Amino acid sequence: MDTQKIDELLTKLKKLVSMKSKSIEYYKMIYIDNIKEKDVEAILLISNQSEYIQLNENNIYFYLESPIYTCLAIHDDNIMLGFIIISVIEDESEIIDLIISEKHQRQGFAQILLNNSIDIIIKKNVSHIYLEVHEDNSNAIKFYKKNNFVEISIRHNYYNYNKSAIIMNKDIIS
Repeated sequence: MDTQKIDELLTKLKKLVSMKSKSIEYYKMIYIDNIKEKDVEAILLISNQSEYIQLNENNIYFYLESPIYTCLAIHDDNIMLGFIIISVIEDESEIIDLIISEKHQRQGFAQILLNNSIDIIIKKNVSHIYLEVHEDNSNAIKFYKKNNFVEISIRHNYYNYNKSAIIMNKDIIS
């Protein structure tokens, strides 16, 4: 399928998503699936596009093999657009990573992944979701605030080059 056709389909999907359609099942090309070993290369490619998150193969296999992590990817006709990794321990959850490829950002795919992850988290009787975000990642901070995450603390000098991490939380009411 050529790039123009894919872009046309993504535009149509964006319009459908903006109409607040609640189920992804209606779209034959877009789907969410558990990340598998065959997806590792695509995850590395997407991760390497991120200014703030760089995963390596060992990280990814660790997340895939550990029972506390759920790893989901959003695909368009077998092309990975992005992924989310969450952990659940007892009644708390953490969003480890949420990355959408540069080409597919601002099209609603992060929202779809976050919503699906929150659905999973709610089914596991979790009461809090935590995450950390680089202080310079203003787009991510706005996205999470739009989704009712609140800043609860700062880890000063957490990242290289004396950059801080903002810790955010969302209380889940089931």
